[in-house]
Amino acid sequence: MTGKNIKSEAGILSANIAVIVTFLYLISVAMIFLVTGDKKLVILQTTWYLLGVMVIIFMRFISISYFEKYAVWLYGLGILMLAVVLIFGKEVNGAKRWLDLGVVSLQTSEFMKIFFILYLAKIIAHHREKKQQGQELLLFVKVFLVLIVPLVFIFKQPDLGTAIVFLLITCGMLFIGGLSKKIIAVAVISGSAIMGGLTYLIIFQRQILLNIGMKNYQFQRIDTWIDGSAVDADSAYNVEQAVLAVGSGGYVGNGMDPQVYVPERHTDFIFSMIGETTGLIGSAILIILYFFLMYYFIRTCFLTKTLYHTYVITGILIMMSYHMFQNIAMNIGLMPVTGIPLPFISYGGSAILANMLSIAIILSIQHQHYSSVFGSDPSFEKKEALTN
Repeated sequence: MTGKNIKSEAGILSANIAVIVTFLYLISVAMIFLVTGDKKLVILQTTWYLLGVMVIIFMRFISISYFEKYAVWLYGLGILMLAVVLIFGKEVNGAKRWLDLGVVSLQTSEFMKIFFILYLAKIIAHHREKKQQGQELLLFVKVFLVLIVPLVFIFKQPDLGTAIVFLLITCGMLFIGGLSKKIIAVAVISGSAIMGGLTYLIIFQRQILLNIGMKNYQFQRIDTWIDGSAVDADSAYNVEQAVLAVGSGGYVGNGMDPQVYVPERHTDFIFSMIGETTGLIGSAILIILYFFLMYYFIRTCFLTKTLYHTYVITGILIMMSYHMFQNIAMNIGLMPVTGIPLPFISYGGSAILANMLSIAIILSIQHQHYSSVFGSDPSFEKKEALTN
């Protein structure tokens, strides 16, 4: 593929990503207004999106190389934000995950995910660029140390769902980074042993987990997922109502008048409302939009020429893919309930800004190498002229 063709494809990818995000915004505000009737929430959600657009425009003038250069500082900032939440955070439903800023509440772990990806990508890329092929164990130790710090803070909140996201991001980026089969085998065996031990503790020794920070409501969510009939009605209520709402939508939905009440239906359980009002067809359209968004991320991975950018996009791809899967799956009873929002759809400023920052990073990567919807990259033009 020639330079001009690559530039053209990159511009098309950027435009397609922008179109998909616009459609997701329209779905988000439409559903929020439909299920709440609150124009204030629609205005706030729109405000978060507009701030996200400003971030994208701002990123147009910043080289992605700065994020690589200062990744460790962003990582440190994220750790500091997690620490501040534990000290001064607002406790909601037994969890301390939000920092109350007066006008809004900030969920700092949403931004820490991106800072973590930026720093982890730098560690893996530098390891590969130095061709330290015989030091795979050293890379594994470095990654473990970078991972364990935010995990400790997140477990203290507690937020098991977000902890799983960090683990999946780490495993996926290491796999793409070409970690040796021996180290992967050790990691898989160790992970399996940990999961086995955790499963044993959940079933037979819950008090041990309670002593180290887990909450009873987390066990109730797991019990509801395994067998909703075995727990009290209050514990299973949210999931049962969400599943009922999705099922009642049938193929074409019940229209703009939802009949099934679902708690938190404009945030964590907004997909159940999409299923009820638009049915299987509307739900499928949303999933198709997500599919193409992830596809365009993958295409960008193939277009980029640097390891660091490839690893960053991989991390964002894993993060968003799991968010989509986990949220949709918990709305239909296939996964335990967590506080993970539906990307670009659920109401909430922190999640929307973090999602838009992810888009800004990917568009910035496209712009630096080729061209984007905002213009062309002079450095690329110079390289192409030398090539020709």
